[in-house]
Amino acid sequence: MVYLHSLARRSATRLKAASALVPNSLAVAVAMLGLQLTARSNDMCPESLSTVHLEAFQETLTAAIASARSLDEIKAWLKSQQCVKSVQLAGYLLKSNPPQRDFIVEFKTADGGPTVKKIVNIFDLGNQQFQFHKLRDQ
Repeated sequence: MVYLHSLARRSATRLKAASALVPNSLAVAVAMLGLQLTARSNDMCPESLSTVHLEAFQETLTAAIASARSLDEIKAWLKSQQCVKSVQLAGYLLKSNPPQRDFIVEFKTADGGPTVKKIVNIFDLGNQQFQFHKLRDQ
């Protein structure tokens, strides 16, 4: 029993040391992959967006933003949604407390008509933490 406890402690120490050697870019890539796989399995956004789907999309978006660790992850998640035609991070920062960032998202419409642009507004909480604030018209 003592031997197993000692072995487990040494393994944990080695795992911790090995994880410290992994470059941050690899850790981000792994996190993005996990977020994208989760997003695809929970895709609340069909090929086009209707008012009914918008509410479900907003709920899923809230969770995706809360789990993201970078603006690139949020942008990648938005792009992975079937109903999204394009995504652009606005080049400005809204100076508030906390600061806000905007993504300009172009959605496909249910009737195949012209696309609809919406602003996805998020709070940048610092330390790679984000929170969904609101979805508004452009």
